[in-house]
Amino acid sequence: MAVIDKINSGCTELMNGESESQVSIWDAYFPGEGKQGEEKQGTGSKVAASKSLLV
Repeated sequence: MAVIDKINSGCTELMNGESESQVSIWDAYFPGEGKQGEEKQGTGSKVAASKSLLV
């Protein structure tokens, strides 16, 4: 397993563990998007937004 793969899998586990706080952060920055946006676009944009906050 490449180092990048290890980092990505570690980040994925962290993201899964922090999903509730990510939703809270998302709702704070994008009120009204919430579940409706998640159903339309999936969680990709949420993960991207949360990764940018973690950097």
